[in-house]
Amino acid sequence: MGKLFRNKNLYRIGFALIKTGEKEKGRELIEEQLVMLEKLRKLDRPSGYDYDFAAIYAFQGDTVRALKHLQNYDQKVLTTGVFKHPISFAQYDVLFENIWDNEEFKALMKNVSVRNKEIASQLKD
Repeated sequence: MGKLFRNKNLYRIGFALIKTGEKEKGRELIEEQLVMLEKLRKLDRPSGYDYDFAAIYAFQGDTVRALKHLQNYDQKVLTTGVFKHPISFAQYDVLFENIWDNEEFKALMKNVSVRNKEIASQLKD
């Protein structure tokens, strides 16, 4: 498997390094991850990269980009079946902590919850 897929969680290691005081190394790993994610995006292969972009941007405080990528991820899960994490995981993923109080984020999570309950109900019938 290529380098693009072997190092898919560099940004999480980068986040941990930043939190433990190794800010420069952490930022380097996050930037490396962004380069790899951009390559995946250009290939236009369904891989869940929008969730990763959203997590990075949320951690960096870029709410607009984080929400855009979360919404893209949600749409791709619905249309292509690509599934990295349940989008609702963002409510608990510490990388999204900067946007947990954002009204648009809350609305997205609520819509996902309602949709999931509707799907579960349909499956029971």
